[in-house]
Amino acid sequence: MKKQYSIEEVAALFPEEALLKNRAWAKKVLEIWNEAYQRSKWDDMTEAWYNPLAPGISLVTHTRACVLGALGLVDVLEKLFGETCDRDVLVASCLLHDVCKIVEYEPTPDGAHKGSLGETYQHGFLSAFYAEREGFPEEVVSILISHTGESRKIPRSIEGLALYYADVADADFHRFLAGRELLLDKHK
Repeated sequence: MKKQYSIEEVAALFPEEALLKNRAWAKKVLEIWNEAYQRSKWDDMTEAWYNPLAPGISLVTHTRACVLGALGLVDVLEKLFGETCDRDVLVASCLLHDVCKIVEYEPTPDGAHKGSLGETYQHGFLSAFYAEREGFPEEVVSILISHTGESRKIPRSIEGLALYYADVADADFHRFLAGRELLLDKHK
């Protein structure tokens, strides 16, 4: 039976939402996660895999890792180079970048596989759709579209670059530990 989550329970899964100064955005992020989860075939949000090439890695944990990794990158940029960014845009984008995966991937007896939506839609499309529908600014929506190597667009902001590299780093760490091909291998 599918577990039902309150917004408070979703917030507990993503404590980094508290970093958003724009509390209306924070609420929308949590509502989007809850809506996408309800649409998914997962019985529990915490069981959703990030990617079959990173076996057993939770989508929730990967999302949190991307928030923290991207913040670490912009902290260095600010401390050493004096460059700043819009941290609300960054955190909201990080929290939403892979919400689409909860419906793109489906559970299987031995883990997860790409389902029909994952085969039909470009990765990132649903994340951007939800964000645009909920009134997030174009900057957030464009980051959600461009955060993936599947996109024909590439990030064109500090926030988008920080998410892209935090996401790729987390993906490659898990792929390396699982003995899988790295995303970095595609650049040889």
